[in-house]
Formats: sequence, structure tokens, C-alpha cells
Amino acid sequence: MKKFWIKTVNIILIIGIIFGYNQIVLYRQKTEEVNSLQAKLKDASTMVKNVENKANAEQSLDNSTEENSDNNGYKDGTYTGQAKGFGGQVIVDVAIAGGKIDSINIVSADKEDKAYFDMAKGVIEEMMENQSADVDAISGATFSSNGIINAVKQALEKAESR
Repeated sequence: MKKFWIKTVNIILIIGIIFGYNQIVLYRQKTEEVNSLQAKLKDASTMVKNVENKANAEQSLDNSTEENSDNNGYKDGTYTGQAKGFGGQVIVDVAIAGGKIDSINIVSADKEDKAYFDMAKGVIEEMMENQSADVDAISGATFSSNGIINAVKQALEKAESR
């Protein structure tokens, strides 16, 4: 009879341990699922904020472009500016027509590395579109593009002061 009770108690203990283990496993699965859903919610929230920020930036850019085109007040003519690039002085001519930037031409950049300088020339198109020299430098050609940007800024300052 004593063996019967020992076996019964052992079976009850084993069933209890299995039941407890299953509860722990379920708890961990639910916790992982909650954490996963929270991470997805955070990612979605970040994505929504990024889209809102981008929309606001585009709207702000549209507004500033309109303000810049209305308030530039540049005097017509061709103005020269120069600034230090990666390899030396970058000299540009900026042509103003109708109070707006008509063209930006590189006059001299003899000591610039051709590959980097060719990449840096991308800022010219952006300045033409924005009608402003307030643009970001090209990544990978930062010094060369900053040379172009600063030379154009100098030329535009001359166009404003006349």
C-alpha cells in the first residue's frame, strides 16, 4: 500500500511539474509576441513621423522656394565668386536674368580631383532648382561641392549689393 501512495504522489508531482513548465513556456511566448508587436508599433510610429516630417519639409521647401523666387531681388548681370574647394580655388560665374539665377558656370577649378569634382557639380542643378545657394553638399565630394556652393554664395552677395 505504501508503494501505491509513493507512486501516486510521484505521478501528481510529475503532472504538476509538466503543467507548470507549460505555463512558463506560454508566458514566455506571449511576452515575446507582445515585445514583437511593440517593436512593430514603434517602427510604424517612426515611419509615420518620418513621412510627416518629409511632407512638412517638402511643404516648407515649396514655401521657401516661392519666397526665394519672390524676394531674391538679384540685379541682372554676371557675377564672379570664388572659394576654396578640395584642391584649391574654385571660380564660378553666376548669370542673373529677371532677378533669378539663369546659369552657373565653373570658370576655374584646375587643382580639383576630376572624379570628385564631377560628383560635386550636382549641386549646381540643385541650386538652379532652388534658386538659392542654400543646398547640402554632395556626400563623397564634400569639400569640392562646398567650394562650388561658397563661390556661388559669394557671387550672389555681389548680385544683391549692387
